[in-house]
Amino acid sequence: MQSLVPHVKATIQNIQSSTSNPVIGLVLDFFCVSMIDVGTDSGIPSYLFMPSNVGYLSFLLSLQKRQIKFNDSDPEFLVSAFSNLVPSSVLPDAVFNTEGGYAAYYKISQRLRDAKGIIVNTFSELEQGYIDALFDGQSQTPHIYAVGPLIDLKGGPHPNLDQNQHESILKWLDEQPPFAVVFLCLGSRGSFDPSQTREIALGLRRSGVRFLWAMGFPTPTKDNAERTLPEGFLEWMEMEGRGLLCEWAPQVEIQAHRAIGGFESHCGWNSILESLWFGVPILTWPIYAEQQLNAFRMVKEWRLGVELRLDYRRDSDPVMAEKVEKGLKRLMDKNNVVRKKVQGMKEVSRKAVRWVFFRVFFQFY
Repeated sequence: MQSLVPHVKATIQNIQSSTSNPVIGLVLDFFCVSMIDVGTDSGIPSYLFMPSNVGYLSFLLSLQKRQIKFNDSDPEFLVSAFSNLVPSSVLPDAVFNTEGGYAAYYKISQRLRDAKGIIVNTFSELEQGYIDALFDGQSQTPHIYAVGPLIDLKGGPHPNLDQNQHESILKWLDEQPPFAVVFLCLGSRGSFDPSQTREIALGLRRSGVRFLWAMGFPTPTKDNAERTLPEGFLEWMEMEGRGLLCEWAPQVEIQAHRAIGGFESHCGWNSILESLWFGVPILTWPIYAEQQLNAFRMVKEWRLGVELRLDYRRDSDPVMAEKVEKGLKRLMDKNNVVRKKVQGMKEVSRKAVRWVFFRVFFQFY
């Protein structure tokens, strides 16, 4: 990225000298912090866009006070804005990386305060306490603009999902009772090896819940099901009519469906925002990036998620069927306090969108 700085700078200078509509500000991805220098040299303010949340931003800022890498044996530690001590087991994988991952995070942390402001895909009704805490005695923190939740409600089609699959998924959901189906979708990298897939399937069967499972790989058939699913699982599913398997699914459209009553999720930030928008409670199964930290906040900080795992990673021991079963039952319990809290956040998140443009306008001016 640093090697591109001269090219971006030259492009901006050409725009400034050849148009009556000059560049008045740069909006940069937070991984492009070196581009802040382009704005500084050109007399243009730079704003960083954070597609994740203020809690994650708070963690990044906390690295400025820490010069050494984390390791798995580190004790719990305090992150500004968090009400709970944060265990090292829920930190992003990169901070344990000895081959440059932590160094990259630390460099980002050092440059964050050089921005004029940080634009975050969140809403103040959810994270205002975290925003306030970042300014408690830290005047160098850039202004934070909460501009979310930014959600693609149209949810563009996935290339692996044809129209017939799309229609069959929605037709099946239309036939289910309201709030009766768990949607299992663990992101674009959320497929598991056969042993873990079998444990999920066993947990689903034992739980008795209705389910739509986006598996992330081609749907097993009767000819090859024994490679990834327990014996007789497809036959049971067909006979009971309580489940549907697919490779991919239109996530936003599914969460909006009246039949969906729970979401087993990898806790990516976009998925969390969608679940709050539609009032669908989450069962947490983080896998990579900052998802463990998101899951920790959903369960321990906000009480808006049901815990399955908070610290799962690719090299973790399998989550066994008994644990999956218990988690699904808790998630779908109509009396679960999490369900009621998430339903309350549904209207809060929608009100936030109605007011966000007014808030941002007055923050800038």
